[in-house]
Amino acid sequence: MQPVSDQEGGTLTTRPFIFLDDDIQVNADASDGSVRVEILDGKGQPIDGFTAADCQVLHGDQLRHTLSWKEKQYCAQLKGHTVRLRFYLDRAKLFSFTPVAHRDP
Repeated sequence: MQPVSDQEGGTLTTRPFIFLDDDIQVNADASDGSVRVEILDGKGQPIDGFTAADCQVLHGDQLRHTLSWKEKQYCAQLKGHTVRLRFYLDRAKLFSFTPVAHRDP
């Protein structure tokens, strides 16, 4: 997914899903721009601490970038909750997102 114009930004919001993992990784190319993500509750409202303003901005071409937010390093506290993801793309392309579980060594 990418904005219609290379000069404009765009958003993409997922359908609601039950979050069962610890983190979210994205495959995105933001070499000339940026990607921010916010997590919404099942009703489409931003969850405190997981807003776009709190998101650590992704720059560059990343195959498996783990998302993080200023005060929320992991998403594990959202396990079992219905969520949606809203991606903010500014001159960037989103190829995929993947919820991932932490693996014990």
